[in-house]
Amino acid sequence: ERNVVPEFSFDKPINQHKTDTIRIKLDNPDMWFMMGYFVGDGWIEETVKKDGRSMHKIRFAVNTADEEYVLRRMRNILPLTDKKCPSGDKCNKYGCDDFVWFNIFKMFGKYAHGKRVPEWVQDAPVEYVQEFIDGYRTAD
Repeated sequence: ERNVVPEFSFDKPINQHKTDTIRIKLDNPDMWFMMGYFVGDGWIEETVKKDGRSMHKIRFAVNTADEEYVLRRMRNILPLTDKKCPSGDKCNKYGCDDFVWFNIFKMFGKYAHGKRVPEWVQDAPVEYVQEFIDGYRTAD
């Protein structure tokens, strides 16, 4: 099936007794750009706090040459904060903690290596796929 705008729902634990279901529709070009960028230069870290709660950390290495453009687009979706721990001389790390996007990115694979592109990306409307490729290319 082609031309499908993906929709997901995730169950977010609020406390021991309550779970919220969060729905998201991937219908914004910046989301697709960000997903492509993630495949090239992103990763996620699942860490557990002392109280047992999970942190859903999302990280991007952003090349200083493209920083302004990349951040402008991705910040429309996620409140990325500057970690300013240059991982090289030409790039900075940005990140945030976000349950929903953590779970979306998890479908691509956790680490910089071993990423895969889920089938729903390939079945999306062509203009979204184009943004995805653009994001991936920009990351390289």
